[in-house]
Amino acid sequence: MTACGGADEAIDITAAPNDERLPLYNLAGFLSAIGLHDASMSDIWAWLQPFDTEDVADVFRHVALLAGVPLDRLASEAAALRQEIQSADGGGGFVHVFDRTPLTDMDELDSGHIDRKTVDFARVERCLHHPSNLVMVPALNLVILAGTPEVWRKLAANLLESGADDKLWAAVHIAKKLPESERLSMLYAHAMSAPRSGSQHVVDELTRDCLVDNPHRLESLRWALLSDQVEAAEAAAKWALSFPNVSSEIEAALLLEAFDHWRDIEKPYPKNGGSIPPSPRAQLLKALFQAGRTTFEMLVSWLGDTRTDVVETARRALIQQISIDSDARRKFVELALSRKLPLSTLKVAMADCRTYTEPECTKLLGLLDSEDANLRFVAMPLLDLSHVPTEQRAEKLETLRIDSEPQIREAAVRMIG
Repeated sequence: MTACGGADEAIDITAAPNDERLPLYNLAGFLSAIGLHDASMSDIWAWLQPFDTEDVADVFRHVALLAGVPLDRLASEAAALRQEIQSADGGGGFVHVFDRTPLTDMDELDSGHIDRKTVDFARVERCLHHPSNLVMVPALNLVILAGTPEVWRKLAANLLESGADDKLWAAVHIAKKLPESERLSMLYAHAMSAPRSGSQHVVDELTRDCLVDNPHRLESLRWALLSDQVEAAEAAAKWALSFPNVSSEIEAALLLEAFDHWRDIEKPYPKNGGSIPPSPRAQLLKALFQAGRTTFEMLVSWLGDTRTDVVETARRALIQQISIDSDARRKFVELALSRKLPLSTLKVAMADCRTYTEPECTKLLGLLDSEDANLRFVAMPLLDLSHVPTEQRAEKLETLRIDSEPQIREAAVRMIG
């Protein structure tokens, strides 16, 4: 095998007979243990970048043992495959790695297969900073299975202090091996520094561990929501939504402040297609509505937002509100008749809201006589409300059946049956 980020150094490769008809099951088991078959190309590429191969080799040797793969057989099969790759014509020998190493079901990694005293955790810690998950994840598994509370405490603290991205994901997993009080103390310590890429993993763990009445909750939400790290803010918004503190005026004010904060700093929403940048604002809106902290006027104002997810969330909340709140429904009818609501919202509200009173329904049915064909069309579902008299329904549908707009005529025919 060509040098692959410490894989050669992990075992003593010597020449071995090569029977190309047989799968290399021990090598396949090792590659499954480090996750090669599920790896992204970016992880494979990062795996091949310069790094201290002795550190990686040491981790790989222990992971092979954890997986129950005999090192002598692994060495023999690796030598055979390396020879095959080097002798392949056309330079495409690397594909033989996948041809000869089928995806193999492995037993769970077993810490009983190794002597923990042989693990150099200084090497393992360096591998936790490797750019490829093909090294970082096996190193993490080795820490969790072979480490001690002292090791977990040290490595989790170091990663939470200086790590970023997936390194913080690894830090959280290591911290989960510690008692809850220690774990939370470490996570709160991370929240004392500026959020960075990967801090969402800390927020996710706080969501599971930090109770609604915990005094650190508000501080942690503020830390993430008012930062410039969108993934951390999204995780915090989901936290507020999943476990709402309905009675807290301060938390409600924070969510509104965060909504305005991200409206100002989020990347622009594409107007003509393209990648949609992430934003926590739709989740924040859901959390505010769930906690009863939105007004009818707020929801209507958000119908004109630049982000589709915010508009759709505001629309659903508005329709839910007018279904149960008579005052909100009265205001909605007034806006509908004055044409101050988006047509898309009117369309959904006419079809989904079934709680209009008879006087409200009578007013809205006036839209069927509008010169605007779009308004006539969106008002048609009102004719199926129970308190619309049968004769009035039949009369209106007969008129609509000969409407100038084909879409309206077709809908009328379907409703007539």
